Amino acid sequence: MSLFANLGRSSFVLVTIVCLLLTVGCSQKTSEEYLAAAQQLIAEDKPEAAIVELKNAIQQDPQASAPRFELGKLYLQLGDYSGAEKELQRALELGHPAAQVVPQLSRAHQRAGSFNALVDVDHQMAELTSAEQVEIGFFKIQSMLELDQLDEAKALIEELLALQTSSIYQDLVAVISTVLQDDLATATELAKEARDKSPLNQDALIMLGRLYLQQQQTDLAIEAYSDYLSKYPKDSNTKFMLAAMLVELGRTEEADRYVDDLLKISKDNPMLNQLKGIILTEQGKYEAAYRRLSRAIDAGRNDPILRLVAGFAAFQQGDYEAANLHLSLIASSLPDNHPGIKLLAASQLQLGLADDATASLQRLQTEDSSDAGLFSRAGYELVKAGNLADAQEMLQRTQQLGDGAEDLLRMGLLQLSLNQIEGIINLEQAVAQAPDSATAQSTLATAYLSTNQIDKAAALASDWKAAAPDAPQPYVLAAEIAVRNQDIETARSEFQQALALAPEEPSVLLAYARFLAQQGDLAEAKAQIDRVLSTQPNDQAALALQYLVERERGDTATALRNAQAQLSANPNNDELRVLVARMYASEGQFDTALTTLERINPDRQTPRDFWRLKGQALIQGGQINAAESHYEQWLDLFPYDKDAALGRLLLLDLSGDFERGVEVTQTFLSKRPDAQVVVLQAHFYSLIGDVESSRASLSQLAETAANNPFVKAIIARNFLSEGEYAQAIEPAMGAYTEKPGLRNLLVAVLAHDGIDDRDTALTLLKDYVAQNPNDSRARMLLAERKIAEDSSAAIQEYAKLIEQNENNFVALNNIAYLLLQEGDDESAETYALRAVELQPRNPAAADTLAQIYRAQNRLDEALELYDLTVDAQMQNEEVYLNYIEVLLELGNTTVAERRLKDRTFELPASQQRVADLQAKYNLNLAL
Repeated sequence: MSLFANLGRSSFVLVTIVCLLLTVGCSQKTSEEYLAAAQQLIAEDKPEAAIVELKNAIQQDPQASAPRFELGKLYLQLGDYSGAEKELQRALELGHPAAQVVPQLSRAHQRAGSFNALVDVDHQMAELTSAEQVEIGFFKIQSMLELDQLDEAKALIEELLALQTSSIYQDLVAVISTVLQDDLATATELAKEARDKSPLNQDALIMLGRLYLQQQQTDLAIEAYSDYLSKYPKDSNTKFMLAAMLVELGRTEEADRYVDDLLKISKDNPMLNQLKGIILTEQGKYEAAYRRLSRAIDAGRNDPILRLVAGFAAFQQGDYEAANLHLSLIASSLPDNHPGIKLLAASQLQLGLADDATASLQRLQTEDSSDAGLFSRAGYELVKAGNLADAQEMLQRTQQLGDGAEDLLRMGLLQLSLNQIEGIINLEQAVAQAPDSATAQSTLATAYLSTNQIDKAAALASDWKAAAPDAPQPYVLAAEIAVRNQDIETARSEFQQALALAPEEPSVLLAYARFLAQQGDLAEAKAQIDRVLSTQPNDQAALALQYLVERERGDTATALRNAQAQLSANPNNDELRVLVARMYASEGQFDTALTTLERINPDRQTPRDFWRLKGQALIQGGQINAAESHYEQWLDLFPYDKDAALGRLLLLDLSGDFERGVEVTQTFLSKRPDAQVVVLQAHFYSLIGDVESSRASLSQLAETAANNPFVKAIIARNFLSEGEYAQAIEPAMGAYTEKPGLRNLLVAVLAHDGIDDRDTALTLLKDYVAQNPNDSRARMLLAERKIAEDSSAAIQEYAKLIEQNENNFVALNNIAYLLLQEGDDESAETYALRAVELQPRNPAAADTLAQIYRAQNRLDEALELYDLTVDAQMQNEEVYLNYIEVLLELGNTTVAERRLKDRTFELPASQQRVADLQAKYNLNLAL
């Protein structure tokens, strides 16, 4: 039977635990045993395991000093200086021999930077040897110098140098003494002797490295620190400093192993990640480098060097947004001509930030011909953005830098973009230098054709055939020249030769298809296009040409279906999306075109056709507010784009925001001179009454501009602003005669009104309305003119306006008023009711209907209308007094008196009417 057979289950468990505890207790080591085990592990170079044993020893006997002393020394060796300070100080307090503890504690204080604590250490303790006193004194001197206690340091130096000892630290004290005498050369020699005397001494090695650094002998300093680390590889601080020095000097291969060692200890350290990022960049590992550099930035570092290298690494990966971001942040701190500025400009050009790139390039005074491409690219981007002034500057910089074939080609293209015909000369020189360049040949050919230099284009085609007999391009060029010369058979022959050389080349097939379509052979043109689409179904040029040909054939359904199918397969292709939207717009399906464009989130990289197409579709679709937002966004991104400016100015003119129109023209003209925009600037100035500025703008135009009817209207409007009506007549009539629109009509009418020639003004209005019977604005003006002269005729005009638009509120109200005056209350009421229905809160409409009710003696209904629309703040004094009179007629004298006292009447007629009412109804109006 078991010993525990009669015990319950809980008793069994309890006894088991007690036995286990007894077992553990019986096998536990003493503090001395733990200490001995630790010392054995230290001898075996197993410091981590030794630390565990020492901590067990301390736990076993917290008052034992020896384990703490050993643990403090171990922490000191491992670089945990604060831990070393704590344990050594505790060992000293627990009675461990000071002669053993103080030197170690002094070293811990020195390594931890605890200078005040170190200064307070007693280096003259009786238990210390002269060598120990000097060692501790050496550390105290360093602390005193850190604390600017120079006199105390010098006194201690003198004391220590007087001691009799062979300690290496007395030699190091002598080095410090020499340094304080500003004799660095001698100090360095003494430090070398100390190093040679004790080649393993940490402080001697470190001091020599520092002296080399002080004298800017960087290579020797690196050699000294490398020597030190070979003997003390666990000194992270020195390793960190050496790694940073090596990276700064470009010796990244040497630094790499040190940085990797340190990253094992602190993988998220921002400075270490910066160093590693620079090293990886030097190795061409840009993706890994950028990750490291980003980690450093995210951790809070904002070092210009870090941003510079991050920008470079991002650029090398094609991440121009990131490159621009990093480099822009430090651009102002970089000196002119710094490579970082060039890199920033290149990034900005890739992003289409032409103005920003120009500002960056203006800081470069380079003479390197390889930079010509950078300036010419900037010029192209500026031309695309409409900034011709700065583009011209970039052209000049390009011309200064290079005259090679590629340079000449770039310059020629840029000159032609700036409408400088001499660009053709540079293109010719480029072809002469590189006759095998198809790009140069085709570019020059395009230039010849665009400037109508047909003979030169023909000669080029002939020479090109000779230079490249197997290339189809010169035959296509010859065919286009033949078409220009109306030599259709020769053109057909040239195309056949091109096709024989490249029967499946899309560009040749499409050029031939265009030729066939021009000749009316739509079926064969379609066949050529189908050949291209059979192998390249998403070729945009082929899809566009297919649509044009099918439209000529009268059925675009297939072309639209094909294009839409390709867009569905390639939904992120913005250029294809714009092409499909343009097809829908051509079909008059503006809503579908806009829906197609919705997916595009526009920025500087968006195809330019998108902006023009969406603007036109919004205007055609009557979405004026959306169009205004679109053009404003377009101008924000491209303030010098002429199409954007003209569209925005048109909308501003329609909305009456003439001040903003002036601002837009000023911004545009600051970088891009343009006669059309100058005229619009004069126009907007005239509309805001700034005659002087308007005339200043007009003075920039050629004299012949004065013959333009739009300019004549501006001249007339300026005279009108000055009250010079007689001088306004001639330009106003000239503008109206040549362009008989409503705006010009108004200018002419105002001019004749100004000289009291109202008959001519009325005749002009009548003639215009006769020619433009559906122009409701002109008919409204005519009706208004007829009110005073012939109310019956005015009623007829308003009736016609209401026929055109039954919701014309002004016409409804005015005809009701006129009919009331004619005594036709019934007809008047019909029109007045419709006006009030349209605008129930409008005081003028309410007054008209109320006066009709009043004429019919329906005073309660009249008062009800006034109560809904009249208050003390209303501007129209006549309507207000009509309301008062209805109150009086209904016997509401008290209310009427209170209402009259509520306001002051400014008009003499109103004041007289109040006096009449006061007399008639015996009113008490005293305040």
